[in-house]
Amino acid sequence: MKIFFHKEQKAAKFRERNPRTIINWDRYATLAGFWEDSAMDNIDEEYDQLVEHLYDCTKKTASVEQHELQRTKNSRPSSQGFAEKR
Repeated sequence: MKIFFHKEQKAAKFRERNPRTIINWDRYATLAGFWEDSAMDNIDEEYDQLVEHLYDCTKKTASVEQHELQRTKNSRPSSQGFAEKR
């Protein structure tokens, strides 16, 4: 019997409900603020990862170029060494 009475109460509340939708803009603004903060944090994190990746790539490229420069410098016969060998 109690369950039936509870269902009747719920049905009565549903019938008495205002048909016009009411929006709580303060709650909406709060939720939108949380979403915005979360989205900005994600963007900042992705940006930091991209900058770090580009920095690492630049460092590797500079290292490879330096290595190539050193290798070509060492592989060329020097003019002094060539003159001494004669």
